[in-house]
Amino acid sequence: MEVVVILRVLWRFRVLVAVAAVLAVLAGAAMVYKLPSLESRQYDVGIGSASALVDTPSSQTVDLSDETGASITTLSSRATLLASVMTSSPIKDEIARRVGIDPDTLLTAGAGGALAAPPGRNDIMLSASVPTVESGEVPIIVVKTQAPTTEVARRLADAAFDQLQESLTSTAGIDKVPDARRLVVRRLGDANAKTLRQGPGTTTGVAVGFVLFLLGCAMILGTWALVRGWKRAAAMDRESEADDDDEGPWDYTEDAAVVAFEDRSRAASGS
Repeated sequence: MEVVVILRVLWRFRVLVAVAAVLAVLAGAAMVYKLPSLESRQYDVGIGSASALVDTPSSQTVDLSDETGASITTLSSRATLLASVMTSSPIKDEIARRVGIDPDTLLTAGAGGALAAPPGRNDIMLSASVPTVESGEVPIIVVKTQAPTTEVARRLADAAFDQLQESLTSTAGIDKVPDARRLVVRRLGDANAKTLRQGPGTTTGVAVGFVLFLLGCAMILGTWALVRGWKRAAAMDRESEADDDDEGPWDYTEDAAVVAFEDRSRAASGS
């Protein structure tokens, strides 16, 4: 029964329903296309990734002795530090120069960090993180990149580890760290890159339009119910006022009749 009432009300205000439908369609279309040009808001970007072990010259994956003075726990803390270092200046700037891009345009996020906002269509992004290390596992640094093309994204991921290893070697040489005690970044294969489509698609536009249309219908029904309730309350107030006028200043109840009878009795006794 309620469904029938709702449909009848919407049909009664079908012009407003049509307006709500048009506005919902326009809003859904605006989510997917740039109006009025109808240019799609979706775009393709290049996504790159690469990973490397933070290890010692005598690889911890095959040699479990502590002769190097570096335990798995120590390597894990060093990996987290390196992930932060490679996304900070000056290494971050050197990575950008290796790829041939302006260092000021390179967005970065280190281990445990995040970008202030998601990268856009033309943004170039580099992030480095260290996945949770289980007991006995050698820590891994994972680099992820985004660029307008897959080629730039791949080169950026490769350059990140190349520059990191070069900086480690240079620093160890300056500080005269023995070879056996130096950190080594062991690449786990070449960087991978692929194209990823981003931005709202048709499904998003349809969903937004449908939700907005339902909200528009709900507003029409809510307004109708409010006006109807207001009119009912006003009518009840008028009926109440009319009843009060018919009864006069006294509400002649049973108690009032008793009072009037007692007054007449006292008057008769006095006479």
